[in-house]
Amino acid sequence: MPSVDGSRIPFAAAVTFFREKVNIPTERWNDLQRSEQDHAFLTAGATSAELLQEIRNQVDRALSEGIAFNEFKKNFGEIVERLGWDHAGGREWRADLIYRQNIYQAYQAGRYGQQFSPEVLARRPYLQYRHGGSRDPRPTHIALDGQVFAADDPFWDAWYPPNGFGCRCFTLSLSERDLERLGLEVSEPPKGETMTVRDPRTNQPREVANRPDRGFDYAPGQSVMQQQRERIYGDIFERLAPEFREQVLAYLAANMLGAIPGIGGS
Repeated sequence: MPSVDGSRIPFAAAVTFFREKVNIPTERWNDLQRSEQDHAFLTAGATSAELLQEIRNQVDRALSEGIAFNEFKKNFGEIVERLGWDHAGGREWRADLIYRQNIYQAYQAGRYGQQFSPEVLARRPYLQYRHGGSRDPRPTHIALDGQVFAADDPFWDAWYPPNGFGCRCFTLSLSERDLERLGLEVSEPPKGETMTVRDPRTNQPREVANRPDRGFDYAPGQSVMQQQRERIYGDIFERLAPEFREQVLAYLAANMLGAIPGIGGS
């Protein structure tokens, strides 16, 4: 599991995943589907190309250089003051959200690419769900903690972490020998619309919806295959306001990315 404040960063696969994103200005966090955010860097309400790029540069430094949150927060504050961004939420809360969510999504996307590579799946065909000790643990995540499911089960298409804002859950890739050594058994994941959890307040079982938080029902990194990238980029671009399209095209040109299939009719 990553230490989101520095110790196991950089992680090359996470840096690569993040750097392949395209800056997309948005008004709200749900302007794009979460799976589209595999390909887009955004922060809700950041509609200026300069603002978005400067925030992105700091996230990139966090991933590639391992800068800690306190340094990121300081730099974020300076950017906001200089560019005059009237963002929603308190300064520290917003910095924390941008820092941790982007780093953790990139890390998990990198892990997904490793764990689901054909070579690894052939040797380690099981995944164990592990609760990551978030500040506000969700009963569904605690209920899944320690359970082992086949890696090729469709369950992971929706439940591969993170499964909500602030979620720190992760997975461990396991072989047959690992199962024997650790005394673990492979289970069937919950398949219905509800699952049974233990209420942390009453310690009694109760039924809850069998799904991650809204917008997190996908596996980060799963959609990075090129044929999906082209379709997703095109879908995003077509929904943008004209002035935002110009910013995206300017970003591509400034970063020498050239034409991306699906954007600008190329």
